[in-house]
Amino acid sequence: GTVDVIVTEGFLGNVVLKMLEGVSEVVVDLARDAYARKFLYRMGLTMLSQGIRQLRTMTDWKQYGGAPVLGFDRVVIKAHGRSNARAIRNAIKVAAKAVDRDLTGQIRAGMVPA
Repeated sequence: GTVDVIVTEGFLGNVVLKMLEGVSEVVVDLARDAYARKFLYRMGLTMLSQGIRQLRTMTDWKQYGGAPVLGFDRVVIKAHGRSNARAIRNAIKVAAKAVDRDLTGQIRAGMVPA
């Protein structure tokens, strides 16, 4: 099915992230190769360029900056190891939003005692 969030422990989560990053890089490489190879492919990719740009923006880790790490009493944000200034700035925005919205308190309130 379709999901917005995947919750895993650290190792599996990292494997999933690395796999998705790899798939994304392969798709970009294939598109570049197709663009260079045939005029017809170039025309098709040009027609899709706006959608491709939107997809790149939606999946750009620098745009997201970071993601909450669950299981802590306070907000913890995980950023990409290659984060630049833009990514760190966006990670700080994610952290501020999580604090403003009391993310950890909201999660705690939604948990059912064992």
